[in-house]
Amino acid sequence: MVNKLKIPLFVLSSALVMSNSQVAFAESTTSQDSELTRKIISEEVSGYDSLKADAKQLFENLSLNNMTNATVEEKQKIDEIANRIRVFYYSIAPVNYPPSGPVYYQYFETELSKNIEVSLNLDTNLTASDLATGLLNSNTARDAGVKYAKENGYGSVTWDNKPDALRHFTWNYLNSQSFGVNKARTIGDNHELALIGANWAKDRPNLTHNERVVYGTMYAKQFQKDSRQNDDMFFGLDNSTIMDLYNNSIGRQYSSKGYSGYMQAFNSAYDSNQLIGNPNQVTDNTRLKAWNAWQ
Repeated sequence: MVNKLKIPLFVLSSALVMSNSQVAFAESTTSQDSELTRKIISEEVSGYDSLKADAKQLFENLSLNNMTNATVEEKQKIDEIANRIRVFYYSIAPVNYPPSGPVYYQYFETELSKNIEVSLNLDTNLTASDLATGLLNSNTARDAGVKYAKENGYGSVTWDNKPDALRHFTWNYLNSQSFGVNKARTIGDNHELALIGANWAKDRPNLTHNERVVYGTMYAKQFQKDSRQNDDMFFGLDNSTIMDLYNNSIGRQYSSKGYSGYMQAFNSAYDSNQLIGNPNQVTDNTRLKAWNAWQ
């Protein structure tokens, strides 16, 4: 039997002491690691297609306007699907999940948002191996941001700044090279949508956790649909979210420009003012560009 993916989500000790040559090596081997992950997941994860089909059927039968009046049968189905989503996520996450320590609080989203993110990705053409590879690439991007912050005077602060821009740029750059720009966009957009859905669902006191996963997913889907048709709705997002979505799109654009690795690509993009390194730099023009990439 093939061993499960054992690369931890937060490999910080080695990342913080990596030399430039080691970083270059890590960049050059990313595609190889991703291919290995595809093989591992294709052999180990079962039931993914049936989960996709069952989740789709559930969402077609529910309504956001009738959350508190779900039938007993619907509530049972909600619990079943939400529990299967959780089991699936753990099946592709590293064996030491969840992590601990200060980095946990900086980077790791709530279980609610992660469950919603998986749920959103079920309604796409993403495979189980795509999602596992996306996790692997997010580790690389996260470690790159932490290392850059430490070495360039940001300390441990890696959000709403240049290291934050590096993390989002790198994740989308690597995802685009791993499985194409369209799938990379889907994963990047669904990550942000999951945070929006979780923020909405957590304030619904009459819902259980599993109901918040399902209805939070539905809210996120509706928000995506409505905000693509209504730029005012999209423009109402906070600057940090716009910054992340914008930098995600630039990472995807630069993935096919022939750079030797993500750091060279990032430096080129940042030095030519193609990236946002602070939410205060978000302008109406930035929002317009981000919205165009959202379509």
